[in-house]
Amino acid sequence: MKAVLDVTPYRCCCQRMNQSERIAIITAVLANAPQWIRHDLGSVDAKLRLRAEESLAAIIAAALNGSQATASSD
Repeated sequence: MKAVLDVTPYRCCCQRMNQSERIAIITAVLANAPQWIRHDLGSVDAKLRLRAEESLAAIIAAALNGSQATASSD
């Protein structure tokens, strides 16, 4: 079953940021992504890819909202 992301519009603190600030945050998250996420994003196993995609999306969302979310190092 394919996961569906809720794209319901809502207000968050990231809407007060300009585009360059959001890009800087996302770039920092990607640069510091755990190795297992980097590895699993390229996996041929759809379940591993989905887990990595969802984890990375959660980390990016948390970073944009000012939280300090991290992924475990499974």
